[in-house]
Amino acid sequence: SVGIVICDYNRDKKINATDKGMFAAAYSGEYDIYCDFNGDTKVNSTDKGLFAALYNKTIVYNNLTL
Repeated sequence: SVGIVICDYNRDKKINATDKGMFAAAYSGEYDIYCDFNGDTKVNSTDKGLFAALYNKTIVYNNLTL
């Protein structure tokens, strides 16, 4: 579930166009640890695939402190 939490960058409980824009900025240039879903120190096609699997999803936070 950590991947879902870190995809919702603005914490609005939706993974949508706002989050996609934030991911796209890291994907096309500057490294962002929160966009490196598999922890390989690269924001690449693997991370893009993981993000795409979660895009347009609504999430529920239970007992979570951010």
